[in-house]
Amino acid sequence: MHWILSWMIYELIGILVVLSAEYVCRKRWITGQYIRKFIHVAASLAPFFLIYKIHCTKNLLIFVHVKTLISNSYLYKTKQFKSLSEKVDNPGIVTFAIGMLLIVVFGLEENLSSDQSLKALLSITVLSIGDASAAVFGTAFGRYKYQAPIGSGYKSVEGSFAMLISTILAIHLTSRLIGAEFMTWKLNVATSIAATLIEACSSFGLDNITIPLISFGVLYLFG
Repeated sequence: MHWILSWMIYELIGILVVLSAEYVCRKRWITGQYIRKFIHVAASLAPFFLIYKIHCTKNLLIFVHVKTLISNSYLYKTKQFKSLSEKVDNPGIVTFAIGMLLIVVFGLEENLSSDQSLKALLSITVLSIGDASAAVFGTAFGRYKYQAPIGSGYKSVEGSFAMLISTILAIHLTSRLIGAEFMTWKLNVATSIAATLIEACSSFGLDNITIPLISFGVLYLFG
């Protein structure tokens, strides 16, 4: 009964976050890019709340992210929320849900405190903090642009550098918080570099899939 109440509170918070973000976006208090990345970070950190506060199972996490994929696909198709729609036809909210679902299904184990599950959670952290930092800093300070080899989008050197630094810090702090004893500085830096490089190569929302998969792959193979 406790987890049902917690789940209802979680869903209510999610709805309030999206509606508040939409209101702010329509009032033009903050640009849509920053609003989307705020939602991106909040949604990608949801598994931590579900695991460590609600103590849910892997099956429930799969259900949550399947539902997210369905709802995000609908929102992308209808474009009813300005806060979730980009100026170009970029299916970022759909690829984000796909990337999260793949990690939950193939990364997490039934034992959510196992090393492999912790590696999956760390790869989600990279997607959450690293990718958002690249977008925010690249938009705000990016001067030196380059075209991503995959897709037709443009990246910036400043955004890539911000992602590298923020990813290293995020992995370090998250590892300490969740007790990932296998994490070393060498593994941290290797994962951060791999994630930054794949983000630099991917555009059109594909980085939402490639970042967590590559990050998990490095952690799985070398952790």
